[in-house]
Amino acid sequence: MGREDLDGLPAQGRVKLLRTMGAARATQPWKRAAAALAAMLFLALAVLFYSRHAAPPAADPVSIALVEDHIRYLGHPDRSGRSGAETYQAYLQSYVDFPVMIPSLAGARLTGARRCFFLGRRAALAFYDLPEGPASYFVFSAEDLTLPPSRCAGGGDFACSAVQGYQVVTWKEAGLIHAFVGTSRSPLLEMSRAAQTRSSG
Repeated sequence: MGREDLDGLPAQGRVKLLRTMGAARATQPWKRAAAALAAMLFLALAVLFYSRHAAPPAADPVSIALVEDHIRYLGHPDRSGRSGAETYQAYLQSYVDFPVMIPSLAGARLTGARRCFFLGRRAALAFYDLPEGPASYFVFSAEDLTLPPSRCAGGGDFACSAVQGYQVVTWKEAGLIHAFVGTSRSPLLEMSRAAQTRSSG
């Protein structure tokens, strides 16, 4: 509407039109503020939903360190040794200050061992081959360390976690942390049960 159209209206019509336009302009800031508030609320709810459902909780430091060590030594010569369990056991026992027992486990072939400095302490490490792939068995002092918070389903005293697609099964016993790392949780749990039975028996 141009000025000439406004001038052509009767005085009462011009007053009514100007009042209507003024009222519309006065309500627009409130509409904009309400729209902005609604957008911010939606964004906050989206972030909350994503943080609870889309982003997994950060893995615990022990599990991260175990998986990193497992990955680092997947192609290491120590994983392809030719000695037996007794030789590896004596080799590790001379390095750590706790009793070392390398379990013989059904369905797992012992392939090597390594003296390991892990999380600021000496650790015994044995390597196994499973049908599902390589596995690592760690034993080290539990001092000042905590197990992952989530318990394994039907796993008794075992804690289960996952980092970078690798599975970790850990338990505490006699001041030590024992841990198996590999690609499949089910055989690791079986190995953990067998190793726990042998060490406590």
